[in-house]
Amino acid sequence: PNMPMLNSMDLKVIQITSPIWERRFYLAVVKDKYSTPVVQKFKNFVIQSTRSNNR
Repeated sequence: PNMPMLNSMDLKVIQITSPIWERRFYLAVVKDKYSTPVVQKFKNFVIQSTRSNNR
């Protein structure tokens, strides 16, 4: 972050133009347990989103 304190230090600020971010999330479901339609829809959305982003 751009902080005034940095101006008083003997350093050079280098701008990062395109940082690479990776964050992992996990989703667990119980196979033989009933899931509401909204839970099923969310699960399908997550699966489709991760498949299309990993191609």
